[in-house]
Amino acid sequence: PMLWGHSSVCFRDSYILFFGGFDVSQNDFAGSPFVAGASNSVEAAPVATLSDTVFILNIENWHWSRCTPGEKQPAPVPRAMHVAVAHRVEMIVFGGFTVDSSARCINVNDCWVWNVENGQWKRLEFCIPQWGTKKLLSCIYYDQFVVAHQLSNVFYLDLVQKGTGWQRCACKTSERMVHGRGEGPRVVTDASAGT
Repeated sequence: PMLWGHSSVCFRDSYILFFGGFDVSQNDFAGSPFVAGASNSVEAAPVATLSDTVFILNIENWHWSRCTPGEKQPAPVPRAMHVAVAHRVEMIVFGGFTVDSSARCINVNDCWVWNVENGQWKRLEFCIPQWGTKKLLSCIYYDQFVVAHQLSNVFYLDLVQKGTGWQRCACKTSERMVHGRGEGPRVVTDASAGT
């Protein structure tokens, strides 16, 4: 695949899962190298379509697999510039943007979980119903899906103990300055800022 604006996550030390993004594989750049200012440079805009496909690369045998949702199966809209994290046998995808029939970019404010073993998508209630164009900070911490909307608000969802729902944590913030002094950067904390 030739993708831009996609997500990628590692799975079980042997696989890389790629989802969404703009698929530009319809372009034939073979034999047409781009050289700026040259008369043989490619001048047409590349053809790009938003993808809703999961590509799986097995890094042990370098084999690609393609997983496209069926027409009757629930699945996220094709999207780019979204976020993805992996947990056990699932990939969680949220946010990004899609393009409507008038070629306008539309923010996508939803969250989906893809099961690697059965190839099924399910929608997950998300902690922040509307967040605009911000790309949210996120990670998996043990069995918790952690999302930061602002530095003062962090949300987490226990992915093992179902039914607990999203929990919100208020966070304190502080400024830290980094100074370089010969052997590398030195972090100056609030307590040592005056020294």
